[in-house]
Amino acid sequence: MSVMSPMALSLALFFFSGANSSADTATYRPLDHLWWGTRDLAETPSLVVLGAGTALTVVALTLDTGVHDYFAGHDRLGGAARIGNDYIGTGIPGAILAAGTLGFGLWRDRQHEIDSGEAQLEGLVATGAYTELLKFTVRRARPDSGNLQSFPSGHTSIAFSSAASLMELHGPSLGVPALVLAAFTGVCRLDVNAHHLSDVIFGAALGYAVGQSYALHHQCMGGQRRVAPAAQCESQGQAAQVALLPYFDGRSDFGVAARLKF
Repeated sequence: MSVMSPMALSLALFFFSGANSSADTATYRPLDHLWWGTRDLAETPSLVVLGAGTALTVVALTLDTGVHDYFAGHDRLGGAARIGNDYIGTGIPGAILAAGTLGFGLWRDRQHEIDSGEAQLEGLVATGAYTELLKFTVRRARPDSGNLQSFPSGHTSIAFSSAASLMELHGPSLGVPALVLAAFTGVCRLDVNAHHLSDVIFGAALGYAVGQSYALHHQCMGGQRRVAPAAQCESQGQAAQVALLPYFDGRSDFGVAARLKF
């Protein structure tokens, strides 16, 4: 199954591209927000998540075979696996929740709900796009040899993107249950032999980082305080600087060096 079903993607695009201006914002421009949210992936919170996720993914590579052997052919979750595989991981529940939040915000002229709905919808679309790009770039074979789109897990990244938005914009009361469901979705993908453990780990990190980035962007629109603490908004865009520099040492030794300034 694709990272995000056509129904969920169409629903997300329809609602957030059709949102009109709110009380204190200009006409909504989806592509601008998609760029700003992506730009904010270079902020410290998202970089920490991606860095930790990458480290855990490397560790998980050594555990892939053992985890696969534990799940393969055993149907550990039974019918419960459908919750993550057929519902949560498709992006449809997240898109419906976000669209409903956005619609309620527009109806009641409540900026927090508008920001929350837009952030979650944008995060879902961006997560789906980045996940598909990685799948077709890495081309890792699935454990069941179904195709070469195993890395990263799209169901997991989509579920964690929604969970990150809820955690950042609504706090633990909604964020923690969403994270539990997202983690369960990852286990469901292992249960049906669709992914390696490392696929799921990196998918979770990618989804959370993207969802968090778009939530922070909407909290600090243009550096102005919305629902985030003022100090957090002031640091947005200044907390981290990333530079990629090529290096050469003779004809046979070359590569790319990364520099991160906190």
